[in-house]
Formats: sequence, C-alpha cells, structure tokens
Amino acid sequence: MPTELPTEEIVRRGQDWYDREIKAKIEAENKGRFVVVDVLTGEYEIADSDVIASNRMKTRNPGAVLYFYCRLYLTSCNLFYRDPLREMDFL
Repeated sequence: MPTELPTEEIVRRGQDWYDREIKAKIEAENKGRFVVVDVLTGEYEIADSDVIASNRMKTRNPGAVLYFYCRLYLTSCNLFYRDPLREMDFL
C-alpha cells in the first residue's frame, strides 16, 4: 500500500529532488518531455507523456508516491501531483 503523504509534502519533496538531483542531468536533452519523480526514493522516469512515465515508475516500484514535473522548458508548466493510474480505476 502506498505511503500517504499530504499533497503539500509530495510537492515539496518532489521539487526538492528535482532541483537538487535531477534537473541538471536531464533538462537540456529532454525538452518537451514529462518527468515523474518518486518522492520516497528520488528515482525518476522521463517520457513523452505523463501516463507513460507513471506507468514505467509504477511497474518498477508499485508503492511509488509520484510527483509530476510537467513538460520541460514550457513556460506555462504547472507543478502538480496526480496519479493517472489511480484515476483510471474510476473510469
């Protein structure tokens, strides 16, 4: 069962992992792609869609708590937490 964290804590941890450990490694080569970060481990996936990135992360670690950093280099990008896999359960 996934760890329950308040949304604010997920965003804080995800942004911290991204800024400290991930950003410098990936931004230049991944313009327009999505990054998903597991806020518990700092592991991340990069893909052309948030669903693909989250599927890969959930396959690797089903208990991951995901933070989505949307498309790199887009000025209209918002930071958010969402689990598209969980949302699909309700369709």
